[in-house]
Amino acid sequence: MRKMSREKVTALCFLLFSVVLVTALSLPVHAIALNFGYASIGDSNAATFGGVYVSNFTSPPIMGNITQINTYLATGGTTAKAVIYGDYNGQPYTLLAESSPIRLRGTSGEWVNFSISYTAAPNTVYWLGIMLQNAGTYYYSSRAEEQTIYSASLSDNLNPFPTGNYTKDSELSIVAIYTPATIPDSDQGNWLQTGLLWIAIAGIIIAAVIAVLVVIRAKSLTLIKRIN
Repeated sequence: MRKMSREKVTALCFLLFSVVLVTALSLPVHAIALNFGYASIGDSNAATFGGVYVSNFTSPPIMGNITQINTYLATGGTTAKAVIYGDYNGQPYTLLAESSPIRLRGTSGEWVNFSISYTAAPNTVYWLGIMLQNAGTYYYSSRAEEQTIYSASLSDNLNPFPTGNYTKDSELSIVAIYTPATIPDSDQGNWLQTGLLWIAIAGIIIAAVIAVLVVIRAKSLTLIKRIN
């Protein structure tokens, strides 16, 4: 079997490298979803005839978007929505976001998903919660060390969150789906991407030049042999 010449191997390497680099630069970057909250079914539960219940959790160390809140509930069928409150001196205070209300089916216990949209800061305490219009049962862990459940009646003014009703060392079975925000384009990022693209183009050009030289050399050798 005829071996490839060094020039052909070099040209092929340049070409493959350039194709891979161009492909990598053209691929879209997909954000990875992260969770923060308490993602287990709590060891305790509490029945309620309606109200707002929130727990404090710290967001991941990067800026991102809360796109969904999931909480574990048991209901006979009620209207509910998820809420996000800001923290002030270790207590829920300003209502930052709320989902659209949805009608829950009767269930003995299941994870309920609420679509919501809020851009969160990194390493920041947020109070994630549920607002139940009628009877329902929420689940929580009674073994939390740094979390607290605050509750309020629907008859209260809920923005800001009323103070006074809380249970320490407890956390709701509630999770925020957190998607890291896309890093904005910067001059440095643009220069880097442009530089890599030029490297890829240069690689393709070098591969093409080497290929042409290989062809010219081959024809020259053939011509010399014919002359000789």
